[in-house]
Amino acid sequence: MMHGLLAEASELHGRFTSQIELTPLPYAKLKSFFPNWRAEERVAGYAVVGGVPEYYEWLEPKLSLQANIAQRIVSRYSLFLAEPSLILVDQMKQPTSHQSIIRAIGEGHHSFDDIRLNSEGVANKLSSYLGRLENLRLIERRVSAFSVEGKGDFTRDARYHLADPFLRFYYRFVWPNSKAGVGRYEPERVLRDVRDHLRAFVGQTMYEELCREWVWQAGIRGDLPFEPRIVGKHWRSSNKERDGVEIDVIAMDRTTKRLLIGECKWTEDVIHLPVLRDLCERKTIAALDDLRRTLPNEADLAKWQVHHVLFSRTGFTPAVRAEMHRRGVIDVDLTRLDQELH
Repeated sequence: MMHGLLAEASELHGRFTSQIELTPLPYAKLKSFFPNWRAEERVAGYAVVGGVPEYYEWLEPKLSLQANIAQRIVSRYSLFLAEPSLILVDQMKQPTSHQSIIRAIGEGHHSFDDIRLNSEGVANKLSSYLGRLENLRLIERRVSAFSVEGKGDFTRDARYHLADPFLRFYYRFVWPNSKAGVGRYEPERVLRDVRDHLRAFVGQTMYEELCREWVWQAGIRGDLPFEPRIVGKHWRSSNKERDGVEIDVIAMDRTTKRLLIGECKWTEDVIHLPVLRDLCERKTIAALDDLRRTLPNEADLAKWQVHHVLFSRTGFTPAVRAEMHRRGVIDVDLTRLDQELH
């Protein structure tokens, strides 16, 4: 739509005085719409519908999240079920090809080559299609927080993810249970999948993103040892020389040489010592090794100060809290995360 309005043939061409991008509502606004939901439900609800106000209007505030999913989101005549197709038809000249790309990403294919192999009708136009979907904020290209152009190989290991939470939910739970070959659409089949796997879905998507947002905000508030200039995550693929690694939170300031390494656990059990030790030992060694490869002078790694943060849905054992205090690890449970995000 904006491309058409700004085109030379448009009557409005050259008459714009400003552009305002309407972004999704932040997580904290969910409390106003669903005051009866617990913090766990708000995080999970934000993972399902994101910050789109119209979606909130389609839900029932008096119902629990699970009841809303059953009665308002995946029911046979739900308004939500038509959304993915309508979004693309309204925005795209080739909706089928773009939908194929979104579906491939939603099914878990995140590298350029994997998307190409699992999409239909994209041929040699995949780069163009991906760029268009990025411009529409439907997908996002992610690179490691350690990426430095021309230094190391982390920029080349880019991953594409669905940026819209509802599209992620739809292609993870609804589409696999409604596509051709599974018979007619049965909401109960979707609900079984949701009951079994929603917790893992939330932990791998929105919870991590909210934890990284907390780091941004905490840095600005002055609640961290430094104010990060980069916040993201880090991963590397395994090869003959090194094992693969994935680190949920990386925050850094290359000027002051400060690094924050974090882990996010959306589990039903409290955090035990092995998780903390894995963060402070194995993952820290891997992170520093990969950071070193991006430095102009690898010997400068010794000048970096390292800090840690551990996020937990259900809290920490007394032994973990004592060890975190000894090591200076920042602890953020769900109550703190929920209260401090704005």
